[in-house]
Amino acid sequence: MKIKLTPTRGFICHGIHLLLMRTCIFLLCATAFAFSPNSGFSQNAPITITEKQTLSLEEVFDLIKTQTDYLFVYRSDGRMKTPSLDVNIGVIETSKLLNKGLDPLGYTYHFEDNTVIVKKKTIQRQSTTQQVVQVTGVVRDSLGVPLAGATVQLKDSNRAVSTNLEGEFKFTNVATGTSLLITYIGFLNQEVILTADNAKNLIVVLKEDVSALDEVVLVSTGYQTIAKERSAGSFAKPDMEVFQNRSSTMNVAERLDGLIPGLTVNSSPGAELFNPLLVRGLATVQLLNSSPLIVVDGVPIPDISTQTNSAAAISGLANINPQDIRDITVLKDATAASIWGSRAANGVIVINTKRGSSSGAVSFQYDTFITMDGRPDQDYLRTLKSADFIAVAEQIFNPDINPYENVVGYGTSGNGISPHEQILYDRNRGVISEGIARRRLDSLASINNRSQINHLFYRPSILTTHTLSASGGKKGYSFYASGNYTGRQSNTPGEKDNRYKLNLRQNFDVGNRINIDIITDLTYQNRFSPNNININSRFLPYQLFRDANGNNIETSYMTELNEEVRSEFEQASLVDLSYTPLDELDLAYTKNITKSMRNILGVDLDIFEGLRFQGTYSYTLNAVDNEEYTDHLAIAERQELVEYTVVSSPGATPQYIIPNTGGKYATRSSDVEAWTVRNQLSFGKDWNDRMHQLNIIAGHEAQEQMSTTKLSQVRGYDDRLQSYEQREYGTYAIPIGNFLGNVVKPNFFEFFPGYGGLSNLQPLIAERYFARNETTTRFVSYYGNAAYTFNRKYTLNASIRADQSNLFGLDKSAQNRPVWSVGGKWNIGRESFFQSADWLNSLALRATYGITGNAPKPGDAASFDILVPLSSPFFPETGLRISTPGNRKLSWERTATTNLGIDYNINSRITGSLDYYKRKTSDLLGTIPTNVFTGYSSVRGNLGDLENDGFEIGLNTINIALKDFTWSSQLNMAFNENKITNLRFITETTTGDVRVDEQFVVGYPAFSLFAFDYAGLDENGDPQVRLADGTITTEPNVTTPEDIKHMGTTQPKWNGGFGNTFNYKNISLNVNTVFSLGHVMRRDVNDRYSGTRLDAANYNFTSGNINEDFLDRWMEPGDEEFTNIPRFVDIESGNRDTDYYVDGDINIISASYIKIRDINLLYRLPNNIFGNSGIDQVTIRGQVSNILLWADNDYGIDPEYHFYGGSRVLRRGQRVTLGLNVKF
Repeated sequence: MKIKLTPTRGFICHGIHLLLMRTCIFLLCATAFAFSPNSGFSQNAPITITEKQTLSLEEVFDLIKTQTDYLFVYRSDGRMKTPSLDVNIGVIETSKLLNKGLDPLGYTYHFEDNTVIVKKKTIQRQSTTQQVVQVTGVVRDSLGVPLAGATVQLKDSNRAVSTNLEGEFKFTNVATGTSLLITYIGFLNQEVILTADNAKNLIVVLKEDVSALDEVVLVSTGYQTIAKERSAGSFAKPDMEVFQNRSSTMNVAERLDGLIPGLTVNSSPGAELFNPLLVRGLATVQLLNSSPLIVVDGVPIPDISTQTNSAAAISGLANINPQDIRDITVLKDATAASIWGSRAANGVIVINTKRGSSSGAVSFQYDTFITMDGRPDQDYLRTLKSADFIAVAEQIFNPDINPYENVVGYGTSGNGISPHEQILYDRNRGVISEGIARRRLDSLASINNRSQINHLFYRPSILTTHTLSASGGKKGYSFYASGNYTGRQSNTPGEKDNRYKLNLRQNFDVGNRINIDIITDLTYQNRFSPNNININSRFLPYQLFRDANGNNIETSYMTELNEEVRSEFEQASLVDLSYTPLDELDLAYTKNITKSMRNILGVDLDIFEGLRFQGTYSYTLNAVDNEEYTDHLAIAERQELVEYTVVSSPGATPQYIIPNTGGKYATRSSDVEAWTVRNQLSFGKDWNDRMHQLNIIAGHEAQEQMSTTKLSQVRGYDDRLQSYEQREYGTYAIPIGNFLGNVVKPNFFEFFPGYGGLSNLQPLIAERYFARNETTTRFVSYYGNAAYTFNRKYTLNASIRADQSNLFGLDKSAQNRPVWSVGGKWNIGRESFFQSADWLNSLALRATYGITGNAPKPGDAASFDILVPLSSPFFPETGLRISTPGNRKLSWERTATTNLGIDYNINSRITGSLDYYKRKTSDLLGTIPTNVFTGYSSVRGNLGDLENDGFEIGLNTINIALKDFTWSSQLNMAFNENKITNLRFITETTTGDVRVDEQFVVGYPAFSLFAFDYAGLDENGDPQVRLADGTITTEPNVTTPEDIKHMGTTQPKWNGGFGNTFNYKNISLNVNTVFSLGHVMRRDVNDRYSGTRLDAANYNFTSGNINEDFLDRWMEPGDEEFTNIPRFVDIESGNRDTDYYVDGDINIISASYIKIRDINLLYRLPNNIFGNSGIDQVTIRGQVSNILLWADNDYGIDPEYHFYGGSRVLRRGQRVTLGLNVKF
């Protein structure tokens, strides 16, 4: 369905846009009027097009006249005044521009001196025997990428259309035998004769015009869009068709996996909180500051929420809808990224969103998909089955070491007794007979709770998304709008996550010299979590939570009170302290509402020939409102109530110090506001038929980000009345301090003469009904960039930027440290000695060197002392402490990068690049130990140096290209290794025990893994270690750093992806394989070697069970020949160290793996089935994801579900996706 637009500038929010228009008129009036140059004397004179637009023929003539000395003679009619020609940014010869504009409308021309004579063609009449058909098709390049804006015309007629954003076009009522002429700047023209067979779903593949390639291959730095051929920088772009078809996730980072050489998408546990994206390895040792800078529509996006002690900041990338993305460019070396200054050392990812077309019609697109993940695999965690668990519990049970009275005792803390232990103790104490105990233990041994855990506490996760977009425009105005709904049903029952997005991008032409770009993006997300427990198969394997009759089962032993103590406390406090997990689901909840707004105003003013003013002004707001409510009936609130319940004498009426009705209600509001003001001048000009080409930009940028957090917590909150109780807890304190005496359940001191059991009142006193904190980050920057190309062969690039920020020290040496880069490129393929090589389309050599930086995190380091409040039970008033000492000399991390690269194109079928780089990072940011006499043990500062070496390969091939079948491949591969060359630590590591736990050691890679040289078990079943001198011993604490083996790094050395796309008529199959190689991890092994109890920690439903390797431990002399697992003892004697085995080299294994990340199957329904319904195309797609092909270990470990330190996490079920795309 197409909707024709009227000439009005519709879709304008009147008030805001009127203000913007007035602002732009003011800027125009303040700027000198442009000059009108006269140059060019041949019909091949170059015409510079500075913006993508749709022109009428008369506007084309005017454009040529302003840049040449040509005069035009023609008979004007309505067709010449109608916008019909789409032009892209670049340079095009006069004759090509005239052909492109005149041919589709049935005109021809010829030159007479400097006069162009335009006249109508003679149109041949078509044979009456021809059929009339509807024509639909798509225009692509040789790699299968759709070409938006290509011109498709019916030759010898005035009918022509432009392809849409997907490269598609359509004609109705066309006679067979008609020739289609397809043209696109930078590609060779192609003609196709229509037949009844090829009219439907015609696929046109255009070949690149090597002589004009630089006009269309563009890369974006966020500050400018430049021809890739004219930049020496290392840029990379993903295959956007593969990116869009990866519809199993709305996560932009996940969709990029394996598509860009040098970009590592880390999917291992916890990576989403630390470094989910790495460009060319690590340029920092700051875990929370190692990801690349994300730039969207020219502006860095701030985090959605601030960093806290309990949660990492959420990247603003989560708010970008992949369906709205038009283009992605990764800036990898200094020449590409240094324009971003002291935040570019980790690389830069530049994202540009879609914009409207000036085709004169509105097109719509609807896209939806549903992704389903099965329940996680509880067996993956390798814990004991119930029968083995009970048998082991009986074997190690020793009531002499852990007497019953000690186990059930309560001072200021305690533990419940698990059912199997209660049976063992009851049998030992004679409470039950041997026969009864045996039957009860056997009953527990026969129960397997994994299925019940999976069905009560887990569910299949489902991701559903719907996106409806519209695009269109007329001359002078275009728009792109989209609306999106995404619903996430996680694996946890009861959780909800719904996100709604609106995006509108409008582009206005104000006269011939001003262009205004307005982006408005709104996001609303609502999340809800009930009071679920975190549970997996590491919990007691026999414990059920619901009986056969559907009744929820009590598990009060999971509290810190056993039955006897609990009964005593209940009688004294009159508070029920029983615990049934499934009854607690509705007694607490967490709500989270995120509201995000992204506004960008872009102003482009053409001052005079080649000189432009470009302004970018953005305001971003991310507001996160978090509510946590816990009802007074929840076990946590009941336990706390008893801690602050006073019973003055036995049998006295209890006095509740904290409210015993309502609940605890806490709110946390985080607002992150960010402003960017950028004013930039750009100049571009070429001379002598592009013999000389020059581009310069210079500008000023100011950025500020303010993060504000507001906290509030009240007790006794009534969710219906929205009321609460306010109490002064300090008034209940006893004279000796902020303590409460004669409590039922003491949490500080079991018994104090005269006051009985004591509980600490300070946490209640320190609770503030309201708290607020702020963090402000400011940057002021000046930058410049220049590119000069001679004879389209030799290019020089240079850039410089100076940043000043409140994150740096106050000393001038810390502030005045500009970043810069230089680079050169030689298009050797254009040299005369390569002209005879018909097989070589292009070949270019690149070399760059430059400096980039990485700034510290706000609040993590500063140029002055950062103070925070401090409270203590021994002082009545709140004090202050220095949380971050100031460091006047603190500066950003400085990374110097050398890059050598080759770009090539062979027969338009094999294209790619090869890059080698060397990065040296100095002034690493980190925690530096200080002299204890300073008053604090450490300070954030510049602590060391790091080096990276690596190379990258990008290869694209068209293996088969037939009429109905094509097969293309893409290989992206990168190698990286790093080494820490300097660390400024005061203390030196002197023991092997410390070295084993270190990740950053001079002379080794960052995130290294060290291990003991394990020498097996001795005849007593104790682990042995081999020292550097060859000595083998079991003695603990004898190793030095020299005795420790370096096993490798937890960061992959090799990573990348290999994709294959097969197209047969309307069917497309895409298979994407990813790989990570060359890194290591600790294997998950048994870590229980002493004790007499197998029990779960209080409220911890991921504890209690042990690794199944326990069954293979040493048990008698001779076993050391068959096992490496140490013996189990009741009590450690101190004469051995089981870490020699647990952290030994024998348990360091390869973390390498190869996976099929996704298999996508797409089918385009035949267009003839839709008739005149208005539907242009319907595509159905299906996808399966994350199929492990190979893992380089023999233990069944999937490295993506394994912590490098030696712990598995639950592996999610198989992922399947179904999707639908409709264009109309």
